[in-house]
Amino acid sequence: MVVSDSPREPIHSPPMCLSIPMQIVSIDGLTARCEAKGAQRDVSLFLLQDAPPRVGDFVSVSLGNAILRVSPEDARLAWELFDQILAEIGH
Repeated sequence: MVVSDSPREPIHSPPMCLSIPMQIVSIDGLTARCEAKGAQRDVSLFLLQDAPPRVGDFVSVSLGNAILRVSPEDARLAWELFDQILAEIGH
């Protein structure tokens, strides 16, 4: 985090991204078909090619890219939190 000494200067924080846990249902090269909550998406596995995930694994997806493998428990907990947030805002 960069903090300014001047009251007129904004405080800048590092960028933040949101990722969604999804389960891999099929793989074709570096593209995986992933599913979460009934929605399916094609996801790039390019960032995980050093330790490729397998069909059935859960990955955290951001901007169409699998950015890390997550445990089924972590995926479930993340979706519980997302469901709570959506319930609170009325969706």
